[in-house]
Amino acid sequence: MNIEKWQSQIRKGTLEFIILLTLRKEEFYGYELIKKIKSTIEIETSEGTIYPILTRLKTLAYVTTRWDNPESGMPRKYYKITNEGNKMLSLMTAEWKSYSGSINRLIED
Repeated sequence: MNIEKWQSQIRKGTLEFIILLTLRKEEFYGYELIKKIKSTIEIETSEGTIYPILTRLKTLAYVTTRWDNPESGMPRKYYKITNEGNKMLSLMTAEWKSYSGSINRLIED
């Protein structure tokens, strides 16, 4: 296994968590969300990766969407975390802290 393949697997496994973390304080439209994620953490991602995850999160009722139709420019679909999404985010955060703590202990040994 090469490092790029391993990095790809880490990204795939954490993007739902990263999206919910990003949406916990404010709503974003899709492209804005991608830019926010890229500016916050060093992760390569694309629209082709993020939008299917957002669709899945909406199906699971972890996010809701609304359309904004400005007088000038293109309509934008905004994404916002739901109460169910916040509950899942709390569970994911607890699991992440436990898991990363265990890995960090292994690294330090």
